[in-house]
Formats: sequence, structure tokens, C-alpha cells
Amino acid sequence: MRYFGLVCIALIGSLSTPSAFCQQIAVTGDAATPITISAADLAKMTHISGTVLEGDTVVTYQGVQLSEILKKAGVPFGGGIKGAELLGVIIAKGEGGKTVAFTYGEIDPDIGGTSIIVADQVGGVPITGEHGPLHLVVLTDRGNARFIDKIATLQLMHVAAK
Repeated sequence: MRYFGLVCIALIGSLSTPSAFCQQIAVTGDAATPITISAADLAKMTHISGTVLEGDTVVTYQGVQLSEILKKAGVPFGGGIKGAELLGVIIAKGEGGKTVAFTYGEIDPDIGGTSIIVADQVGGVPITGEHGPLHLVVLTDRGNARFIDKIATLQLMHVAAK
């Protein structure tokens, strides 16, 4: 990943939409292993499909489960979250500044099961324009209030209990 920026610069002249390849998501904060995932890295990960209702239209997104990305940063999803770890929060922010929060327990498949993906395709076609190339989609929400266009950072933190 160290040479990722150089690869993006080199590709600018050869791709019609270089930002689609070069967009990346930084997982920062209290991550046991801070990581950066590029759109190219995401394309190599296991994808799922999910549908959402946008207005009167059913839309199918394809992408990687957020919990799988966070596992790479050391979040112990899948039975490993207990006690103080349940105070974990993910602050997701897009390039345009939109910010939303999720809790570890909310998205752990063994606890809350909220289905969130980082989508790179809609209807089997790469996401482009103002929504892409990486779009945070909450498949289990009733509406798109927590969707984020051009997701850029996932900051992990723990809330102190009083």
C-alpha cells in the first residue's frame, strides 16, 4: 500500500476516471491495525448484494460488508465483542463531509446484525459520478439517511462509560 499514491498518479493519464480507481477509505482512530483500503482492494474482496427502496424504486447494490473491512482493522466481530468493546463506535465520513455513526454491537452479525456495505456497484455496474466510486449503504435502514457518497474515513473510537 505504500506506493498506492504513486500508482494513482501514474494512472491518471491512462484512465478516463482515475478517481474511481484511486479512491480509498482510511480506517483510523482506535483501530488495532489502522488500514487504508483502495477501490481496487475492495474489488478483490468477497461481495454481497442487497436491495433498498429509494423512493418508489428498488435498487440493488453490490459491495463488501462493513464488518469485513473492520475485521481487517482488528475489530473482533463474530462473537468477540463483549463488555467494554460494546462501547465501540464507528464514525463514517464522506468526501463531501456527511458523517454518520454506528456502534460495534449494531453491526456485529452476532449481535445487532445491521447490514451495511461499502458498495462499488449498483445493478452490476460500477458506481460513478457524485455517489461513487465507493458508497456506504445501510441495507437494513428504511430510507437512505445514513448512506454516504464517496466514503472516505472510518474512525473507530470508544465511548467512556460514566
